[in-house]
Amino acid sequence: MKMHATENGDLALEAIPAQLTALLRLIPKAAREGETHAKKRFYPDPCNLEEEEIRRDWETFVKPSLRHLFRSACETVELDLVQLNSPHKKGWNLTLPRAHFPAWLSCLNQARLSIAEQIGYTEADQDKTTTSVRPTERDLKLFQMDFYAFIQESLLQTLADLNADDDNTPEA
Repeated sequence: MKMHATENGDLALEAIPAQLTALLRLIPKAAREGETHAKKRFYPDPCNLEEEEIRRDWETFVKPSLRHLFRSACETVELDLVQLNSPHKKGWNLTLPRAHFPAWLSCLNQARLSIAEQIGYTEADQDKTTTSVRPTERDLKLFQMDFYAFIQESLLQTLADLNADDDNTPEA
């Protein structure tokens, strides 16, 4: 798989192998599963138990807005993933529009949090490497989380590079 920023600041992923294409297609599903598995991580309690008025305001005003933002981000990612329906000679290609980077970062983060909750992710898992010929379901989920982190890192690096280019552009 090759990745590069396009002239207009999008992130192009080219020659994506079938296995990674399958993981990309799972991003929205994994993120949505967080509504069940990672509810406490997505919507943490904003205050102490005795501050009931703040909690009611959170439940009434903030939580619905967060849900809407999360769902909207997943919908944007799903629309971008439609590009994966046409394989090319060396794999699939996917272009992530610069304007969609925030949605991708949000949806990827939700997916990673959801997977972490599903498998009981711990600090010890951060440095774990699989040498088994037959990886476990947990090993595959860890790989999925790492792949999503790699995509997030690539999006952030692309943004940083574009911002640096913008800062170095001479003014007229």
